[in-house]
Amino acid sequence: MRKTRGVSALALLVVAPGAVCHAATGRSTFLAASGMSLLRRLPRTFTARMEVVELDASNFANTIAANEGLAVVEFYAPYCRLCKRIAPAYAREVSRMESDEQYKDVTFYKVNFKESQEVAFRERVLALPTFHFYAPFASRRINRFVVKPNTFGQQLRHELDRYVGDSGHLALLQSLSDNPAPLSPLTRFGLLSALLTALENVDEFLEEAAREEQLTTIVGADERRLAELKDLFNWVDANSDGVINAEELAAVAAAVGSGVGGAAPSGGFFDALLQHAQEAAYTQEAASVGEWVVARPGTLDFEAFVRIMTSKTVTEWKVPECELKPVFSTLDANQDGSISKEELMAAMHGVWANLAHTGAGAFTAKNVEDAFDAADRSKAGVIDYEGFVAVMSDMTVAKITTV
Repeated sequence: MRKTRGVSALALLVVAPGAVCHAATGRSTFLAASGMSLLRRLPRTFTARMEVVELDASNFANTIAANEGLAVVEFYAPYCRLCKRIAPAYAREVSRMESDEQYKDVTFYKVNFKESQEVAFRERVLALPTFHFYAPFASRRINRFVVKPNTFGQQLRHELDRYVGDSGHLALLQSLSDNPAPLSPLTRFGLLSALLTALENVDEFLEEAAREEQLTTIVGADERRLAELKDLFNWVDANSDGVINAEELAAVAAAVGSGVGGAAPSGGFFDALLQHAQEAAYTQEAASVGEWVVARPGTLDFEAFVRIMTSKTVTEWKVPECELKPVFSTLDANQDGSISKEELMAAMHGVWANLAHTGAGAFTAKNVEDAFDAADRSKAGVIDYEGFVAVMSDMTVAKITTV
């Protein structure tokens, strides 16, 4: 990977706290200074009685999967000034929690972004320092937050207290462990919405991916992600003929209550949408592809599907909040800024009714109730946007196909 002033090119993609989401393009403005000045000093070493274990690409996945309680992971870098600034406070908090029974099920880890960029990319680390919470029995990351330096100790305790002690949310997630992926209904809904968004904005997304050539290459080479996209494609391809056709795409739009194409779009609308997406995904020089498009008009094959979904990931990689806002808005039927259990039930019933050919078990009333309870971190009886982003920014197909 090409190096830039001692920092890898991927490192320069990380968005610093304060990055601004541009609604029109989904891009971010990188506001933090970077360069050699960040590398002049190594961070001080602070020790705590409770060990903070360093993880890397060789042991991250297995260690987190084997952890029996709540795993707290700090993503940091030696050139990150803010990481150095909070290090004493972090050491004090870890030490204090060692003797507090409330935090007995919490284990602390850290990942060096500079040395483990593959892990950071997979976990979608967008700023440094960032903290992620993992609960293996929930099959996913369950929380993430970017540090507020002036109140870091209080912030860390507040986030932990959402899950441990009197909150009981960690115990709730553990009680749902008989369901391999309690957030599966929400995840599936989000992925279907993502597909429609990608097709509606295919030209913009492909153009952005072409500009972000290096990130596009990194995303496209992720074998686990390709396997996840294959699962999603196979789910939508109801007749298993290797392409998504207009009827199948119409079922997706109906399932998520999308306004794509108007209140009652015709089959011709979805034919045209798929035809344009298929053609846009390939270069004009590929004559064989051109013949395929003519032979199967109004369909989308897997290769084009991957290119389009990859371009969406690249465009929105730095700003998951922009990616998830349309999904949250769709689920928030009365637009009051939160999702009630009734709203979630109604939305998931739409998915089950229109896509019952596969994966219908994920949308039983029990599973939908589990999904709501797992996402309602604050026990407020509703899912707010902050909590929605915290749990849904980790959505992948691989984590839901076992349901």
